[in-house]
Amino acid sequence: MIIIPEKEIVLVTPPRTGSTSISRQVLAKYPESFMVYRHMEVDGVPFGYDRWRRVGVFREPIARLWSVYHYCKSVAISDRGTPAWREKLLESVSVPFEQWLVENAIPFTDPFDSAGTDYFPKYAVRHPIPENRKSLFVYLRPDLGTEILTYHEAVAMLGLDAFKRMNESGCGSAPDFYELSLQAKLHLNTFFDWDFQTVLKWGLAA
Repeated sequence: MIIIPEKEIVLVTPPRTGSTSISRQVLAKYPESFMVYRHMEVDGVPFGYDRWRRVGVFREPIARLWSVYHYCKSVAISDRGTPAWREKLLESVSVPFEQWLVENAIPFTDPFDSAGTDYFPKYAVRHPIPENRKSLFVYLRPDLGTEILTYHEAVAMLGLDAFKRMNESGCGSAPDFYELSLQAKLHLNTFFDWDFQTVLKWGLAA
Protein backbone atom coordinates (compact mmCIF):
# COMPACT_ATOMS: atom_id res chain seq x y z
CA MET A 1 0.00 0.00 0.00
CA ILE A 2 1.50 3.28 -1.17
CA ILE A 3 0.26 6.72 -0.18
CA ILE A 4 0.73 9.27 -2.98
CA PRO A 5 0.04 12.77 -1.56
CA GLU A 6 0.78 14.49 -4.88
CA LYS A 7 -2.30 12.78 -6.34
CA GLU A 8 -4.23 12.07 -3.12
CA ILE A 9 -4.28 8.40 -4.02
CA VAL A 10 -3.98 5.28 -1.89
CA LEU A 11 -2.54 2.58 -4.15
CA VAL A 12 -3.16 -1.06 -3.19
CA THR A 13 -0.89 -3.61 -4.87
CA PRO A 14 -1.62 -7.25 -3.95
CA PRO A 15 1.16 -9.83 -4.34
CA ARG A 16 2.16 -10.63 -7.91
CA THR A 17 0.26 -7.81 -9.59
CA GLY A 18 3.37 -5.86 -10.56
CA SER A 19 3.66 -4.46 -7.04
CA THR A 20 7.45 -4.12 -7.00
CA SER A 21 7.60 -2.56 -10.48
CA ILE A 22 4.91 -0.04 -9.61
CA SER A 23 6.07 0.79 -6.09
CA ARG A 24 9.68 1.50 -7.05
CA GLN A 25 8.63 3.79 -9.88
CA VAL A 26 6.03 5.58 -7.76
CA LEU A 27 8.51 6.22 -4.96
CA ALA A 28 10.99 7.62 -7.48
CA LYS A 29 8.50 9.75 -9.44
CA TYR A 30 6.50 11.15 -6.50
CA PRO A 31 8.90 12.38 -3.77
CA GLU A 32 6.18 12.73 -1.14
CA SER A 33 4.92 9.16 -1.61
CA PHE A 34 5.64 6.44 0.94
CA MET A 35 4.89 2.78 1.46
CA VAL A 36 2.99 2.15 4.68
CA TYR A 37 2.54 -1.58 4.13
CA ARG A 38 3.73 -4.02 1.48
CA HIS A 39 0.47 -5.81 0.72
CA MET A 40 -2.20 -4.37 3.03
CA GLU A 41 -5.83 -4.67 1.99
CA VAL A 42 -8.05 -1.67 1.29
CA ASP A 43 -9.81 -1.94 4.64
CA GLY A 44 -6.43 -1.29 6.26
CA VAL A 45 -6.03 2.24 4.85
CA PRO A 46 -4.53 4.36 7.67
CA PHE A 47 -6.76 6.88 9.39
CA GLY A 48 -6.53 10.25 7.73
CA TYR A 49 -6.04 8.85 4.25
CA ASP A 50 -9.30 6.94 4.12
CA ARG A 51 -11.08 9.72 2.18
CA TRP A 52 -8.60 9.77 -0.66
CA ARG A 53 -9.10 8.01 -3.98
CA ARG A 54 -8.41 4.29 -3.65
CA VAL A 55 -6.87 2.46 -6.58
CA GLY A 56 -6.26 -1.27 -6.59
CA VAL A 57 -4.29 -3.33 -9.11
CA PHE A 58 -6.06 -6.40 -10.51
CA ARG A 59 -4.68 -9.48 -12.24
CA GLU A 60 -6.38 -12.51 -13.77
CA PRO A 61 -6.58 -15.08 -10.93
CA ILE A 62 -4.91 -18.15 -12.42
CA ALA A 63 -2.01 -16.10 -13.79
CA ARG A 64 -1.55 -14.44 -10.40
CA LEU A 65 -1.66 -17.70 -8.45
CA TRP A 66 0.73 -19.34 -10.92
CA SER A 67 3.10 -16.41 -10.35
CA VAL A 68 2.75 -16.64 -6.55
CA TYR A 69 3.56 -20.35 -6.67
CA HIS A 70 6.71 -19.87 -8.76
CA TYR A 71 7.79 -16.79 -6.83
CA CYS A 72 7.75 -18.88 -3.65
CA LYS A 73 10.13 -21.28 -5.37
CA SER A 74 12.50 -18.50 -6.41
CA VAL A 75 12.44 -16.59 -3.13
CA ALA A 76 14.40 -19.39 -1.45
CA ILE A 77 17.55 -18.44 -3.36
CA SER A 78 17.11 -14.69 -2.88
CA ASP A 79 17.94 -12.35 -0.01
CA ARG A 80 14.33 -11.20 0.47
CA GLY A 81 12.67 -11.47 3.87
CA THR A 82 14.06 -13.61 6.66
CA PRO A 83 15.67 -17.06 6.24
CA ALA A 84 12.83 -18.65 8.19
CA TRP A 85 10.23 -16.99 5.95
CA ARG A 86 12.01 -18.15 2.80
CA GLU A 87 12.23 -21.69 4.14
CA LYS A 88 8.53 -21.70 4.98
CA LEU A 89 7.54 -20.52 1.51
CA LEU A 90 9.82 -23.02 -0.19
CA GLU A 91 8.31 -25.88 1.79
CA SER A 92 4.81 -24.76 0.80
CA VAL A 93 5.61 -25.15 -2.91
CA SER A 94 7.41 -28.48 -2.68
CA VAL A 95 4.32 -30.05 -4.29
CA PRO A 96 2.86 -29.66 -7.82
CA PHE A 97 0.96 -26.45 -8.61
CA GLU A 98 -2.53 -27.96 -8.49
CA GLN A 99 -1.84 -29.59 -5.13
CA TRP A 100 -0.53 -26.28 -3.75
CA LEU A 101 -3.57 -24.52 -5.19
CA VAL A 102 -5.97 -26.76 -3.28
CA GLU A 103 -4.03 -27.59 -0.12
CA ASN A 104 -1.66 -24.74 0.76
CA ALA A 105 -2.21 -23.34 4.26
CA ILE A 106 0.72 -20.88 4.51
CA PRO A 107 -0.09 -17.15 4.18
CA PHE A 108 2.22 -15.35 1.79
CA THR A 109 2.39 -12.12 3.78
CA ASP A 110 3.07 -12.49 7.51
CA PRO A 111 4.49 -9.77 9.79
CA PHE A 112 5.60 -12.31 12.38
CA ASP A 113 9.08 -13.73 11.95
CA SER A 114 8.83 -17.50 11.65
CA ALA A 115 11.62 -17.81 14.20
CA GLY A 116 9.38 -16.01 16.67
CA THR A 117 11.78 -13.20 17.54
CA ASP A 118 10.77 -10.23 15.41
CA TYR A 119 7.73 -8.39 14.09
CA PHE A 120 7.75 -6.48 10.81
CA PRO A 121 4.83 -4.00 10.67
CA LYS A 122 5.46 -3.25 6.99
CA TYR A 123 4.18 -6.76 6.20
CA ALA A 124 1.07 -6.53 8.35
CA VAL A 125 -2.26 -7.47 6.77
CA ARG A 126 -5.78 -7.48 8.15
CA HIS A 127 -6.64 -10.84 6.59
CA PRO A 128 -3.76 -13.35 6.80
CA ILE A 129 -5.37 -15.83 4.40
CA PRO A 130 -3.22 -18.10 2.17
CA GLU A 131 -3.06 -16.68 -1.36
CA ASN A 132 -4.59 -19.82 -2.86
CA ARG A 133 -7.79 -18.94 -0.99
CA LYS A 134 -7.51 -15.15 -0.96
CA SER A 135 -9.58 -13.51 -3.67
CA LEU A 136 -8.52 -10.07 -4.84
CA PHE A 137 -11.90 -8.95 -3.56
CA VAL A 138 -10.41 -9.26 -0.05
CA TYR A 139 -7.54 -6.99 -1.07
CA LEU A 140 -9.39 -4.48 -3.25
CA ARG A 141 -12.88 -4.25 -1.72
CA PRO A 142 -14.79 -2.64 -4.59
CA ASP A 143 -17.71 -2.29 -2.18
CA LEU A 144 -15.63 0.34 -0.36
CA GLY A 145 -15.26 2.38 -3.53
CA THR A 146 -11.93 1.11 -4.81
CA GLU A 147 -11.18 1.88 -8.46
CA ILE A 148 -9.93 -1.35 -10.01
CA LEU A 149 -7.25 -1.16 -12.71
CA THR A 150 -4.99 -3.62 -14.49
CA TYR A 151 -1.23 -3.21 -14.20
CA HIS A 152 -1.04 -1.37 -17.53
CA GLU A 153 -3.96 0.89 -16.66
CA ALA A 154 -2.43 1.77 -13.27
CA VAL A 155 0.96 2.47 -14.84
CA ALA A 156 -0.61 4.73 -17.47
CA MET A 157 -2.71 6.58 -14.89
CA LEU A 158 0.41 7.30 -12.79
CA GLY A 159 2.63 8.20 -15.75
CA LEU A 160 5.02 5.28 -15.21
CA ASP A 161 6.95 3.05 -17.61
CA ALA A 162 5.12 -0.24 -18.23
CA PHE A 163 8.30 -1.88 -19.51
CA LYS A 164 10.27 -1.37 -16.30
CA ARG A 165 9.24 -4.74 -14.90
CA MET A 166 11.01 -5.94 -11.77
CA ASN A 167 10.86 -9.02 -9.59
CA GLU A 168 9.24 -11.17 -12.27
CA SER A 169 8.99 -14.86 -11.45
CA GLY A 170 9.92 -15.97 -14.99
CA CYS A 171 7.47 -18.85 -14.77
CA GLY A 172 6.05 -18.84 -18.29
CA SER A 173 2.37 -19.00 -19.12
CA ALA A 174 -0.15 -20.18 -16.54
CA PRO A 175 -2.28 -23.24 -17.33
CA ASP A 176 -5.69 -22.65 -18.82
CA PHE A 177 -8.68 -23.17 -16.55
CA TYR A 178 -9.88 -26.08 -18.67
CA GLU A 179 -6.53 -27.85 -18.33
CA LEU A 180 -6.88 -28.09 -14.57
CA SER A 181 -8.29 -31.00 -12.60
CA LEU A 182 -11.89 -31.00 -11.46
CA GLN A 183 -10.77 -30.46 -7.87
CA ALA A 184 -8.69 -27.43 -8.87
CA LYS A 185 -11.59 -25.99 -10.89
CA LEU A 186 -14.00 -26.40 -7.98
CA HIS A 187 -11.49 -24.73 -5.66
CA LEU A 188 -11.07 -21.76 -7.99
CA ASN A 189 -14.82 -21.39 -8.48
CA THR A 190 -15.32 -21.48 -4.72
CA PHE A 191 -12.71 -18.90 -3.72
CA PHE A 192 -12.19 -16.79 -6.84
CA ASP A 193 -15.64 -16.38 -8.32
CA TRP A 194 -15.47 -12.57 -7.96
CA ASP A 195 -12.09 -12.51 -9.73
CA PHE A 196 -13.41 -14.48 -12.71
CA GLN A 197 -16.56 -12.36 -12.84
CA THR A 198 -14.38 -9.24 -12.87
CA VAL A 199 -12.35 -10.59 -15.79
CA LEU A 200 -15.59 -11.15 -17.71
CA LYS A 201 -17.23 -7.87 -16.68
CA TRP A 202 -14.37 -5.57 -17.60
CA GLY A 203 -12.71 -7.76 -20.19
CA LEU A 204 -9.49 -7.60 -18.18
CA ALA A 205 -6.49 -9.57 -19.37
CA ALA A 206 -3.80 -11.39 -17.39
